Amino acid sequence: FTVIADMARNVAGEGVDVVSVTKPGAEIHGYQPTPQDIVAASDADLVLWNGLNLERWFEQFLTNLGDVPSATLSDGIAPISITGGEYDGKPNAHAWMGLENARIYVDNIARALSTVDPANAATYAANAEAYKAELSAAIGPLKDRIAALPEDRRWLVTCEGAFSYLARDLGLNELYLWPVN
Repeated sequence: FTVIADMARNVAGEGVDVVSVTKPGAEIHGYQPTPQDIVAASDADLVLWNGLNLERWFEQFLTNLGDVPSATLSDGIAPISITGGEYDGKPNAHAWMGLENARIYVDNIARALSTVDPANAATYAANAEAYKAELSAAIGPLKDRIAALPEDRRWLVTCEGAFSYLARDLGLNELYLWPVN
């Protein structure tokens, strides 16, 4: 959630508080929200969540919040399926890891913020465009360096299959120890 919270901070800009429900370092997949989490979020202006079953507990959490507006940031993403393990065939929920998908997340954040705060919609749109340009500038040199490698040497090796979108976007073969941690 830290990455998503950082995206939201970049789009929202100064003067907008972005607070993560989960604590730093918490395992998001099986997080158990506390009553204090529900109380703290009950007066939120907007709740952003990933979707794609990343936060299996989140739909119940939203139900407990009542009428707090929310937005699913993975809306519009074409998911990659998990291959192997008990989640075989389910969508890989780590969609923000790919640059093209990160742009969709940023647009979804800007749209959600504009819905609850239309007076600042132009600011959110400008911040979103600036942040997407920053992301592209950061990943551009990496894409160039990877493209210079022979295709059979382009590998991303990790412990979990959470980087499938990144591997796809960078033209990398992917190898991991387990599909889902």
